[in-house]
Amino acid sequence: MTEHLVESDQFAKLAQEKLAQIDEVPSRGVKQAPFVVLMGVQMPASLVEIGFVTNESEEKKLKVDQHREEISKQLVAAILEYRERYNAKRGVKPYAASTR
Repeated sequence: MTEHLVESDQFAKLAQEKLAQIDEVPSRGVKQAPFVVLMGVQMPASLVEIGFVTNESEEKKLKVDQHREEISKQLVAAILEYRERYNAKRGVKPYAASTR
């Protein structure tokens, strides 16, 4: 369980770093808490908040397709980078690039 908390924290920090590249919104930081949606998972897991629809300026941004696409791209980048790091620690060879 402790290993998963450490791994989850590492991913959360990586995701935060990637999302911070989108715009200069002050970070609310990475926090650990017993979030219901994460309880009982047997793997690294993080809850990522990307904005508040109760904040008028954030709501406007979230309505823009391009902004949501950029959020998606940054989260994918964080996941792929995390996978590389996670696998490297365990001696797993990198995945071959997709030929699609």
